[in-house]
Amino acid sequence: MQRLFENWRNFLNERLNIIGYHVAPASAEESIRSSGLRGSGDSEDKLRKDPGEARVYFFSNELQAKMAMFEEAIVGNPNPPYILVPFDLRKVNGKANLDPELEDSDIYGPNAYYIAGDIPVEAILQKGIKHEDELKNEDDDEGYYY
Repeated sequence: MQRLFENWRNFLNERLNIIGYHVAPASAEESIRSSGLRGSGDSEDKLRKDPGEARVYFFSNELQAKMAMFEEAIVGNPNPPYILVPFDLRKVNGKANLDPELEDSDIYGPNAYYIAGDIPVEAILQKGIKHEDELKNEDDDEGYYY
């Protein structure tokens, strides 16, 4: 029953677009937990008009973030293992912008964004950070009724 409520809460949060999901190398977990997410100006984004701007890329949907995690071509740092870092968009300065490189993608496009700048540690949903091994072993059907 608890899983059902958690899934419902996650669904509502995604629909309200208040939770972002960033994929990061697991080696950065301690830094993220203590300092937040730091924007990077080293993106491979070929459509950038301002190549020096520090950005944090994220997805508005947990499923797309998980899919991107396992498709290393999408993730900027191809050094697994990864972690999934959820954060509260209401606690972030800056506007979510559609990722121009993924905008036309059928799979990621409508859920791929970036924010210029950093994500403060106060916005990180610490209890929601998941290692890719946890996600590989998740049973998506657990707790559902048919």
